[in-house]
Order: sequence, then C-alpha cells, then structure tokens
Amino acid sequence: MKAFKRKGWHWLLLLLGAWVIINLILGGSILWKCPFLAITGFKCSGCGGQRAILELFQGHFKNALYYNALLPFILMYALIYVLKYRKVAMFEKWWTILTSKVAIGIVIILTLTFTVIRNTSLWPWY
Repeated sequence: MKAFKRKGWHWLLLLLGAWVIINLILGGSILWKCPFLAITGFKCSGCGGQRAILELFQGHFKNALYYNALLPFILMYALIYVLKYRKVAMFEKWWTILTSKVAIGIVIILTLTFTVIRNTSLWPWY
C-alpha cells in the first residue's frame, strides 16, 4: 500500500483503467495505432511494440523480436529503473551507468539506426 502513495502511481493506474474501459469493455481496438506511421507511412522505433509485448506474454519470443527488435533494450531499461526505484543497491549502480552521457548517446544512435533500417529493404523481416 505504501508504494501507491509515491508520486506518479495514481496516474499510471488511471491510464491503465481508462485503457481497459475503452478497449475491453467498450469494444475498441486493444492495440493503439501509431500516429507517425499513419501520417508518414514509415514505422517509428516503437511500432510493433504492443504486439511484441503481447507475444512475450504468450511466450513467443521470436515473434516478439519480429514485431520490434528494440523491445529487449527497452524492457532492460524499464526493469533496471523499477529495481533502482525499489532501492536495490546493485541496480542503482547499473542505472548510473545506463544514464551516463555515453550510454544515452549510444541508445539514441541505436534507436535512430533501427528506425532507418527497419524502413528499408535491408531489414531482414521486411
């Protein structure tokens, strides 16, 4: 109960509740559409992320990578952030490393490279 008193948790629960009401109860689409894809016709670095997470929940790891190969890195950052937030000392060190200027620069370069390559014929699952 103490964790819910921390700043930001109520907004996450409100957003999750709204998503459940709109998508599951009112019969909307479970997957949100990418506005970048709709406007430009190109996939962004996050396109396929929702489908990839659904595939991970079902245990289909290869299919998850097919939908979004950047997902393992995103999940790694999220997991380390949660563990750091829980004050696990080992992960506070990892968070310091992953948020350094060099690491952020590498993440930006990988994300941009991934976005460009996935929109070309070089992408193996095109």
